[in-house]
This record gives sequence, structure tokens and C-alpha cells, in this order.
Amino acid sequence: MTDPGRIGFEVHDRDKKGIVGRTEAGRPLFVVYVVRDGAYHVITARDLTPGEKRIFRKRRHK
Repeated sequence: MTDPGRIGFEVHDRDKKGIVGRTEAGRPLFVVYVVRDGAYHVITARDLTPGEKRIFRKRRHK
């Protein structure tokens, strides 16, 4: 995800990381991934809920 406004966060499992941002096409996504041997592996990705979209917009504009 190349969105300069993306927001990273910790996930309950310490090996996994999360990120919320927009794809190059503008689609807002919630992605959980892990880094192994220098490579990024996506665990899951989904569209943001309407509530998450509101939070994302507010945090991006701080």
C-alpha cells in the first residue's frame, strides 16, 4: 500500500502488524500482515466499515 496517509498499528499477535490506508485506486482497506525473511506476507485484507472510514478520515486530517 503506497498511501502516504496510511496508518499503522499493532495487532494482538506480536508478530503481526496492521495498516489502514487506500489503494492506488482509492479503495480504503484494513490489512494485517507479517514480515518473514524480509518479505511481507498478507494475512488478511478487507474493506473498511463505515465507522472505520470515519475514524480513518479524522486521523488522516490531524
